[in-house]
Amino acid sequence: MVAADIFEKFRKFQQVTYTGVEDFSDRLNFQVTVVLLLACCTTVTLKTYVLSPVACYIPNEVGSHSGQEQYVNNYCWTEGTFAVPLSEFHIDNTLKDPIAKYEDRRIIYYQWVPFVLGLQSLLFYLPKVLWSMMSYNRAGTDVGHIIRAANDAVTSDSEKHAKLVQHVCKRLEQMLFQNEKLERSEHSGLSKLTLAQKLQRRIQRHFLLPSRRLGNWLIFIYFAMKLCYTANAIGQLYFMHAFLGFNSTYFAYGAAVFQNLRRGRDWTQTMVFPRVGACAVFYRLSSGGNFVFSQCTLPINMINEKIYVFLWFWVLGVAIVTVFSVPMWVWRLVQIRQRADFVKRYLQMTEAWDGPRGGVDKRDLHRFIRDFLRQDGTFLLRMIALNSGDVICSEVVQNLWSVYRRRRYGEPPAPEGVVCVPPEPEAEAEETEKRLLEQQQPPAPVAEFEKSPPALQRFVSHPASGGETRQRPSATTVTVEAAIGGARKKSATYEAPI
Repeated sequence: MVAADIFEKFRKFQQVTYTGVEDFSDRLNFQVTVVLLLACCTTVTLKTYVLSPVACYIPNEVGSHSGQEQYVNNYCWTEGTFAVPLSEFHIDNTLKDPIAKYEDRRIIYYQWVPFVLGLQSLLFYLPKVLWSMMSYNRAGTDVGHIIRAANDAVTSDSEKHAKLVQHVCKRLEQMLFQNEKLERSEHSGLSKLTLAQKLQRRIQRHFLLPSRRLGNWLIFIYFAMKLCYTANAIGQLYFMHAFLGFNSTYFAYGAAVFQNLRRGRDWTQTMVFPRVGACAVFYRLSSGGNFVFSQCTLPINMINEKIYVFLWFWVLGVAIVTVFSVPMWVWRLVQIRQRADFVKRYLQMTEAWDGPRGGVDKRDLHRFIRDFLRQDGTFLLRMIALNSGDVICSEVVQNLWSVYRRRRYGEPPAPEGVVCVPPEPEAEAEETEKRLLEQQQPPAPVAEFEKSPPALQRFVSHPASGGETRQRPSATTVTVEAAIGGARKKSATYEAPI
């Protein structure tokens, strides 16, 4: 039952379809690397604690009493073996400590390999846990839910798609507006602050210190997580080197072992992950105790060698990818020009942008990015683009642009397709459309003539004095103005024949 539950959990573990507030390098750390480490841990655990990890040879002089073989195997497994060529291993029982000169060659790591692999996977996942806790508690909303909702909109039908985009927009609007209100409330009490507090606020603004009021708290937490991933990956290279007990010449032991294998130098020459080791078994006799030589095979080291050579190259690659991702995100989020180009590119894909010179004012766009979105908002938009694609991101940018203009200018001309503002009820919308169509129909000639002023009717019906006949107008110009949703007016001019 336990095994069935474990396999069921692995079956439900959606590794490829995971969506969150992370980029490729983040998922490489807490997703792919953790799964690889757990797979290696499971393999070594089965070999170590289920199968036979070590088998030792018992000399003839010791005898083969019942339980003797099991005792020697367990003794050498717990006390460790020595990575010394068998021809060079000698035990002199006349000395006080016959094996003291071999202590620096003792191998004791293979008993702990399963636990160390589990610890390594935990260390790779720990920054993800800290990021989830801090971003959820301090951002003002569940930012992971925003990214997942945007990703769900990609594969939804049109009706659900619009609702999900509307939901994403509303959650972003709430988060951004909360930070805006926080900044406004702190500015309202600025006169009551002391000189030191005012100086602190200036330092925060100009030196990019973390603050929800300034809209950069989320990216500072994200950068802290990136640095944790980087430090963890580099630190694990040192950790594996120290754990396996290699000397300084084997610091890059993965590359060194690979070179040895390529050149045909096996473990008998390098004594790295030895398959055979020497063991000194202590026997207590009536007259005293002696150490007895025992030769042991270590098949577990065949697996350990392949695992740690692979892990060394893998962790090195993860460290390189993570290190390069940090300055890339700094360039994306700290530089105002990069943020402006990003938002402008997605705004140009929408109906809110009427070409390179129309529709959107450059200064207004700058205020939208600097004062409304700020760095946290731009960061979340980039995450939506990375996880959900350009189409969803452009729709969200268009909606947020409409929200910004509505808050700043009242009721601006809203582009079509804005789903952030709740739509009218269906009955009211149909009635409005019907009324506008009736108003825009050209009026009938007779009805329009009867509705015209009396002076105009006399002018048309009777000739002018003096025998001259005035020319009858051939058409009446009618201007129709219709208010659409209370937001803007459309006017149309028709010429109705009389």
